[in-house]
Amino acid sequence: MLRQFSRVAKKRVYLSLFLILLFFLCTRPTSRHETTHVVFVTGKSPRLVWDFVADLNHLRLTNPGLKNIEIVADVGIYPEWHYSAILTEVLPTVGEIKLHTDFQIKPAGRDFLIVTYYYSCKFFMCVYVNSSLTFKTADKQGTTVTEVLVVRMPFLLNCCLGIRAVEEYHKTWLENIKRHQEAMG
Repeated sequence: MLRQFSRVAKKRVYLSLFLILLFFLCTRPTSRHETTHVVFVTGKSPRLVWDFVADLNHLRLTNPGLKNIEIVADVGIYPEWHYSAILTEVLPTVGEIKLHTDFQIKPAGRDFLIVTYYYSCKFFMCVYVNSSLTFKTADKQGTTVTEVLVVRMPFLLNCCLGIRAVEEYHKTWLENIKRHQEAMG
């Protein structure tokens, strides 16, 4: 009887350890990756491209998966302000998600800057993203838009979704901005 009890106890201990490990792999942002994307927008000043990107109404034009924008806070006045929003998007890999976002929009000397922090959680697994967009004049011919992207996510989510999927999403978004701005003439 004591021998059976210890076998059952061992199974419970192993199961408990497995569940703790699984919880750790699902919740702790253990994978971190930083990347830089650059696009060149021909014939547009940095201020025009910055104004376009800073306006959340234009986000629907460059992000086809966006379903809803709910602004929850808006502080400051043009040209420097901060706002928070909840974006609802539909992604092919994970379905509908809610992005809790904070935007800081401001000039930075002769350049212009948009710093975004957002996170999204699904089934207690969260992805954290920091994005810094810089808009600079490029030889009076247009604007260079540089995004420095830092993505953190749990190991298990990285295995399923992958940091590369988030990076590709941002790269496509920047290309959509470029296409839309150049089409406007």
